[in-house]
Order: sequence, then C-alpha cells, then structure tokens
Amino acid sequence: MLTIESDALLVKINEKGAELTQITNKQNQIDYLWSGESWQRHAPILFPAIGRSNDNHYLISGQSYEMPQHGFARDRVWQVVTQTPASVTLRLTSNQQTQPLFPFNFELLVTYQIVALGSHPGFNVPLARGTEFTDYYLDFGEQVAQLDLYAIDPAPFRSGKRQVLALEKGRFELQHARFDQGLLLFDRPSQQVSLKSAVTDAQITLTTTDFPYMALWTLENQTENFLCIEPFAGLPDQYGQVQELLTKEANQVLSGGQSQQFKYQLTFE
Repeated sequence: MLTIESDALLVKINEKGAELTQITNKQNQIDYLWSGESWQRHAPILFPAIGRSNDNHYLISGQSYEMPQHGFARDRVWQVVTQTPASVTLRLTSNQQTQPLFPFNFELLVTYQIVALGSHPGFNVPLARGTEFTDYYLDFGEQVAQLDLYAIDPAPFRSGKRQVLALEKGRFELQHARFDQGLLLFDRPSQQVSLKSAVTDAQITLTTTDFPYMALWTLENQTENFLCIEPFAGLPDQYGQVQELLTKEANQVLSGGQSQQFKYQLTFE
C-alpha cells in the first residue's frame, strides 16, 4: 500500500489496480472513500473498457476476445514509476497476460497528487456524523435544467433509448430508490458537480473537462451508504449482441504512437 499526504489530506493507493483506497481529512478525520463489504472496491480505474460488454466479449475483425466488466486494469498489479511525499505515478503496460484480452501494445500511466485524483470513486454518504444519505444532493449548477440519460435495460446495459430527468435549480436529490433500476448514465451536463448537504458544510466537488459522460451508481435495491460519481470516456454496450470494438459507440481510438490524457480534480471540504 502506497501513502501520499499533505498537511490536510492522507491518501492511500493500492498497487493492485493503482486504486485509491483512502482519502482522509486530517483535521476532522472524515474518510471520503467507501470501504465497506457490500461493494469491495473503492475507486477502480476503468481500462480498456467502460461498462459491461455483451457476453463479456467483443469482436475485432470478427474474432472474439474476452473483456470483463470495466476492463482488466483494476485487477492488475501496477509498477511504481516515481513517488514523492505528495504524489505518485504508476504504470501498467501490455504483456503476455493482457494480449489475449486486448491485442494491442499500450502504456497506461496514472499520477495521483493531493490536488488531482481519479476514476470510479465510491464516496461515503453521509460524510458527517448525524446526517443521512437523503440529506445530500448533487449540485450541477443552477443553469442545468435536466440530465440527458441513456436508458438502462437490463442493467447494466444500455437499451438504445434516451430519457430526460428534470432538475430543480440543477439539484439531484439523493434517494436510494432512484438507483433501483441500475446506474444513471448521462451526457456530462457541466464541468463541475458537488456533493452537498444543507445540514453540514462537508462537501466534495468534481471538476472535469476530458470526460464526455458521467454515471451515478450505488447498489440496486439496497440502502448502503455510498455513491459512485463516475466520469466516463466510453459507454457500456447496448444490450443484445457482441460488438466490434473499433466501431463501438463512444470509443476513444488512438493510432500507433499517439497518447491521450484524461484528467479530473476532486476538492474536499
């Protein structure tokens, strides 16, 4: 387990998956990341796929390749490239184990700093003692009147239809029942969203410009106290058939020798 810290935050990262496992405010001892048993992840990195593929496979030129949900990077041990007291960079590269799943050469670098964190984080909700899940809401900004959803049916696949979810002054009120049908997946409506409550000053703000989609998820038909706020650069399959990887909707495609950066920032108060 790797540790980086500042005067304000203590952050722990697991070399398996290069996954954030703890973000603790040193002053009030709030641990922002989920660490419960019902969902045994914290903030997994999604690569080289986002969401579930039909039959857990995809096609390249008609040949079938296995692809687990959200890819394989979250279950691989990463190499530490550099580390300072307040930052760490980890690397995952193609090898004999990844080639049968993803027949391309790649190098994936992830840098964690106290000012920038990343990927499928599950946050403790409530954040503060004496508050409840339903005391909190997501604030997308007063200018956001609706979320343009990708309909999910059956979960976690897309149905191919679209839906509109109206918001009051940009607010999405948290209720467990809103997630009983699965994740909420939508075009990112603004560059910033904040997890807030009227009964505590504790909050988390996510700022992103590189991810075109966003998902919200917690366990269906349960009342666990966490919420995942997920910036996506891809979409789960539409239900019904295994798809060609290179023509799959919302894919991010690079030619040989190219690189691309995806970055977002989390602010804790």
